[in-house]
Amino acid sequence: MQCMSKNKKVSGKHSTPRKPVQFPEDWLKVARTLAADRPTPVVWLLVELVKREAEAKGVKNLPPLPWAV
Repeated sequence: MQCMSKNKKVSGKHSTPRKPVQFPEDWLKVARTLAADRPTPVVWLLVELVKREAEAKGVKNLPPLPWAV
């Protein structure tokens, strides 16, 4: 009889806490189309656009970009 390993317990929590964001489906299709031109997830496209606008408005101390960490 083989020793079977125990199943890993699932906590049900992500390692990074998630926050739901409501995004209109029509705009999500546009964002996916734009993100398809580059090898990045849609959320990275959105972060990049928010970063550009924040820099244009002179916002200081922006958090690090997810792909730069």
